[in-house]
This record gives sequence, structure tokens and C-alpha cells, in this order.
Amino acid sequence: MTARSWPAVVCGVALVVSASACGGEPAEPRDNCGVVVDTTRYADYPTAKELIDQHLVAFGKTCGWAAFAAVTGNSVGTPCQRPSLRLVATADENPKDNPRVARLVRERRLGEFYQHAVSLLTKCEDPASGSDVLGGLRVIGQRLRDAPDRTAPSKIIIFSDLMNNKGALPLQKGGMASAGVREAKVRELRDAGLLPELAGRPTITVHGFNLLSEKEGDRVSQLEQVWRAIFAAAGAGQVSLL
Repeated sequence: MTARSWPAVVCGVALVVSASACGGEPAEPRDNCGVVVDTTRYADYPTAKELIDQHLVAFGKTCGWAAFAAVTGNSVGTPCQRPSLRLVATADENPKDNPRVARLVRERRLGEFYQHAVSLLTKCEDPASGSDVLGGLRVIGQRLRDAPDRTAPSKIIIFSDLMNNKGALPLQKGGMASAGVREAKVRELRDAGLLPELAGRPTITVHGFNLLSEKEGDRVSQLEQVWRAIFAAAGAGQVSLL
């Protein structure tokens, strides 16, 4: 898919460029944005790519810079990497501050933004087994802390069912129904240096969490409480698990 054919390009791209296009978006997007894509069993859901197609455009409307992280069995050391992207034109690219140039650069970069996310979902090759969601969150936390403009607001979108089954967070084993157990687990993760560090209280939106209801319907509520406790301890702002 080219930059000109990615989903909803007519309004999806125009919205992020012009305040007058398709209804009033900011002319200069500046959010630091993190995109986390689960490449493990989550990628086998028939709707996994559809969720990216449906939600990444809207998420990108305010993004001025974006970083990426993959969830694999070895998320911190995975070979599945995509470079961070500046999503607005630099002064060198648009020395005369030409709106048309700004629009064209923005459209091209948003195409790359979309392609990076989809390629992580569909083309990631990592021999490590399992699903290290927690590691992917540590990676995106670090990359957001390394953003060029640390004063910009930050937000994170996660395409995952959040079914971590590696290391110190074996969610497939259950046993997290008690608030005391969940609090102890968060302390354990913090003491072991495994808790993500999400500076700036980024908003977090997870797409795919409710897919768990197809496999773990009776545990969805328990898992939601686990992740809300982890996100809160990691420094997140508002969290939506969809």
C-alpha cells in the first residue's frame, strides 16, 4: 500500500495537515506518539490488521513524531525494528514554509507511519517464542523518552490482546484475581526493573484486548485489572482497553 492509498487518505491525511480540511484539526501536530504492535499469536486474529486500518489514522492526526516497538518473545532484543519518524516537514525540507510542500511531506510520512505498523504485524520474523508484551512496553517507554522534543505531549497506541506469557508475568497461569496478588506482582516487576517507565503520563489506547473474550472470556475482567495496575504504576495517564 502506497502513501496515497492507505486507509481514509482523503480526510485521514488532510485532517492532520490543515485546520480547515475535513473539519478542524491542528495545523501543526506535535505529539510524541508510540506505536506498539503485537506480532505473536495476536497477529493470527482475522481482525488484527483491520484494527490498524480502522484506528491508526485517527491516532496519527496529532502526531508530530512517532516511535515503534514490536511485541515478540524477546521484545527488547528483537530483530523486528522500525525507525522512528518525524511526521512533519523540517525547515530544510520546506524552507519557504509552503503549505503544499508541508502537505506532501506529511502525506508521505504518514504513509510510512502506516507501513511501519503493518509490516511489524505481517513481516516480523523473530525466532523467540512466547509473548513479551511487558518488554515491548519498556521499549516504547525508552523511545518516547528519547524523542527530540521532550516537552511535547505523548500518547501510545497498542495493537495487542495483552496476553503476556513470558518471564515474570505469566498471565496464562491465572491467579491474579486478588488485589493483594496484583499489588505484589507490580512491586515484583518494579524491584526487578521490568516495569515500563512511561514519562509524561501518556494516554494509552489498546486495540485488541477484548479479543481475549474469544479465548479467555471468564478472565477478561481479571486481566483488565492486572494491566490497569501495571499501567498506573508505570506512569500512564488515561488508559482505554478496547
